[in-house]
Amino acid sequence: MLLSPGAVSLRQRHRYAFWRSPEDQPWWGRPLLLTIAVIAGALYSRNLINAGYAPVYSAAVKSMSVSWKAFFFGAADPGATFAIDKLAGSFVPQALAARIFGFHQWSLALPQVIEGVISVLVMYRVVRRWAGPAAGALASWIFAFTPVLASMFGHSMEDGALTMCLVLAADRYHYAIAHGKVRSLLFAGVWVGLGFQAKMLEAWMILPALAVGYLLTAPAPLARRLRDLVLAGVVTLVVSASWTLLMIVTPAADRPYIDGSSNNSALAMVRATTGWSVSASTSRERFESTCSRAARMAPCSRARLPECRALDPRLHPARDPSPRPVPDPCPRLVPDSYPHPVPDLDFLPAPQALDPIACGRVPVWVRPCRPAV
Repeated sequence: MLLSPGAVSLRQRHRYAFWRSPEDQPWWGRPLLLTIAVIAGALYSRNLINAGYAPVYSAAVKSMSVSWKAFFFGAADPGATFAIDKLAGSFVPQALAARIFGFHQWSLALPQVIEGVISVLVMYRVVRRWAGPAAGALASWIFAFTPVLASMFGHSMEDGALTMCLVLAADRYHYAIAHGKVRSLLFAGVWVGLGFQAKMLEAWMILPALAVGYLLTAPAPLARRLRDLVLAGVVTLVVSASWTLLMIVTPAADRPYIDGSSNNSALAMVRATTGWSVSASTSRERFESTCSRAARMAPCSRARLPECRALDPRLHPARDPSPRPVPDPCPRLVPDSYPHPVPDLDFLPAPQALDPIACGRVPVWVRPCRPAV
């Protein structure tokens, strides 16, 4: 059917008028959705200036915002000496925001506000496609004003990125089972994999439900449904393991030391963090090892890295299992010659506590300090 030039021009104008509802929806659908999204954005950003910093991880975000190498490897210091003890996918939007707007509390929390608004909009689309515009508006309203979500999207937490990725995965999954499109199912796997980069194993919790639902309800032959699920599973696994594979194939001398592991292994860190394996060391020993590594390795240049590692045999227990006293880390925290700020070390063990006046403790960065007198 050919349309007149006037009808084509009118349709194009409606396409750019995003506040107008599409022809297959009631006139109030899009305006109501945009109203809910605006109110949700205002709610999430109500305390944006005082959103606060996440201990240790906000320091890593600052390092990622000033060093592309630290950004690429998810390192906790600008020199990319050691990586944080989890995947850094959720901190990528925060690092980009800090690079663009500067390192502030609001710039670190801003990506989560945007992720929350996106989640509200996508939630409406998922439920509208399934149960109609009224149900979609109700679902987006309930989602937007759930107290725990309203608080989560207003702070620099990795849960915001996880939630947005899973809502987007559910949207692509629902489109796949409605139209039998394998491409949409593959995109659902991509979003679940990105969610794994944000919060690791929590993102995989929805996979059984998605797999069973597609297997039972997708409009395609059984053989094709099984094939689609296998392809989507491969995509999910590849995206989920991308950072881990990067750290595995990169020589240890050319990448940061992986915190959260006892053998500088990304796979061991993921397994330990997700609960797949239990380390022989106690939680206190692991805590002190993390503190010691942060205190000694962050100020080290690449040339002095062997010397710094030798100070603490727990960095490489397999190479040097003999117990030796660990020196007081305070004088070595930030030498005057070190050109970059280092992460907040307020989590040092109590026996190595620092004088708060001498150190000038701040929420995110530690200045040169001296031992308490």
